[in-house]
Amino acid sequence: MSMTDHHLAIHVDWRKFLPLFIIAAGVLAYANSFSGGFVFDDGHIIVEGTRIRQLWPGWKNLVSHNRWLVNLSFAINYAISGLDHADYHTTNLAIHILAGLLLYGIVRRTLAVPLLAKRYDGSSHWLALAVAAIWVVHPLQTQSVTYIVQRSESLTGLFYLLVLYCVVRSATSRRKWPWYVCAVVSSVLGAGCKETIVTVPLLVIAYDRIFLATSFRNMLRKRWPLYAGLFGTWGLLVLIIVTTGKVSVVTAGFGYAQTTPLQYLLTQSEVIAHYLRLAVAPYPLCFDYRWPTASSILDVLPQGLLTVTMGGATLVALFKSPPLAFVGIWFFIMLAPTSSIMPIADNAAEHRMYLPLAAVIALLVLSAYELLTRTSQRLARTKIILISLLLAVLTTFTCMTLLRNADYNSRESIWRDTVQKQKDNPRAHLNFGSSLANLDRLDEAKKHIEHAVRLAPRYADARHRLGKLLLLLLYKFLRFCEFSL
Repeated sequence: MSMTDHHLAIHVDWRKFLPLFIIAAGVLAYANSFSGGFVFDDGHIIVEGTRIRQLWPGWKNLVSHNRWLVNLSFAINYAISGLDHADYHTTNLAIHILAGLLLYGIVRRTLAVPLLAKRYDGSSHWLALAVAAIWVVHPLQTQSVTYIVQRSESLTGLFYLLVLYCVVRSATSRRKWPWYVCAVVSSVLGAGCKETIVTVPLLVIAYDRIFLATSFRNMLRKRWPLYAGLFGTWGLLVLIIVTTGKVSVVTAGFGYAQTTPLQYLLTQSEVIAHYLRLAVAPYPLCFDYRWPTASSILDVLPQGLLTVTMGGATLVALFKSPPLAFVGIWFFIMLAPTSSIMPIADNAAEHRMYLPLAAVIALLVLSAYELLTRTSQRLARTKIILISLLLAVLTTFTCMTLLRNADYNSRESIWRDTVQKQKDNPRAHLNFGSSLANLDRLDEAKKHIEHAVRLAPRYADARHRLGKLLLLLLYKFLRFCEFSL
C-alpha cells in the first residue's frame, strides 16, 4: 500500500462526530440535576396527580387533558420508576439533548443552502456546533429542563424543531412525502404538549420563502399538502381545548380580569428586554418573578423603544438581508403566544425563552464569525480565536448551569433562592414558608407566611396556610403543656 493509499484509508471526517460533543456538553451541564426533587407544580401534577397513575386503562384520563402527551410521558416515568425523580430528570435531559441535535441539523443545513453556501462554505458544521452547544448548556434553559413539569415547554420545543428539520430535509430529498408526513405528525404531537405549537406553520412559511422558494406561488404549488397539514393543526388545537374543557380566563386569555391586552403588551416590552439581557448575561435567574404590570407607556418607554426598534430592524432586513430577518422572525414568532397581547397571570417566566434563545445565540455566533473573518487576514488565527471563545463561553455557561441546578435540589432551596431575589413576592414567601413547615421549622415558616399576608392582605392561600400553621403551633404548645404537667 502506498503512502497516499494509506493516508486515504485512515482519513476520518471528524465533522460526523460533532453531534457527540453536543451530547457530552448537555450531560455534563446537567450532571447534577438528577438528584433534584419535585418542586412547586411537580407536586400536584406528579406527586399527587391521579392522571399519571395508570397507563391502562388510565389512558382515558391522560387524553382528557389538553397536554395529554406530556401527561403520557409522566405516566410512563411513573410506570417505570414510581416517584423516583431521577428518571423524570433523565427523560427531561434526553428531550433537551435531542432538541439540541435537531437545532444543530437545522443550522448546519441552513448555512449550506445556495443562498448562504458561498459565505459559510466549510464552516457550517462548526458554526452549527457553536449555536447548538451554547443553546444546550445555557443557564436560561434550566427552568425548562431541571424543573420537571416544564417538560411541556421542552417537549413542545422538540416537536417544533422536528417540524422545521423535516421541512429543511425535504428540500434536498428526492422523496419529499415522508418528510412532509413527519412534519405534520410532529406538529400534531406538539399540539398534545402545549398550545405554543400554534405558530409553527408561520415560521415554516418564513423559512420556506427566505431560504428555499423563489416566490410564494412557487412555495404553495410545491408544498401545499405540507401547509394544509400544518394549518390543520390549528383545528386540532381548538378541538383539544374544547373537548378537554380547558377554556378558562382564570390565569390566561383575553378575558383575564387582572390585566388588559394593552397593559400586557406594554409589560412584555420590559420583559422581552429582560429576556435579552439574560440571553447574554444569564444572572441572576429567578424561579418566580411576579413581574409587576405596567400601567402606562411611560413606565416602559426605553424597553418599548428597544422592542419597536428590533421589530423595525427585522422588517428592514426582510427586504435588504432576508436571512438576517429570519433571526428576528424566529424570535418574535416564537415569543408571540406568551409575550404579545394575550394576558397571562405570570408576566414573565424563563422557560418561555426555550426556543427564542436559539435566535439570539445564532445572531451572536454568526456576528462574531463575520467580525473576525473580516478583520483577521489569517484564517488559522481566526479559527483559534473562535474556538477559544467558544470554549470559554461553554465552560462559563456550564458552570453557571450546574450552580443553577443546585437551586432546584428541593422545594426549600428553590424558594429560598427566590425570596432572596424577589423579597416582595408574596407567593415566594408563602411557598418558602410552606416548605419550611414541611421540614418542621415552624417558627421560620410562620415569619415568611405572615410576610406573604402583609404583602398581599387578600391572598387567600396565604391566609389559609397561616391559619393551619397557627393551629399546628397551638396544638404543639398544648401537647408541650400536657407533657410538662
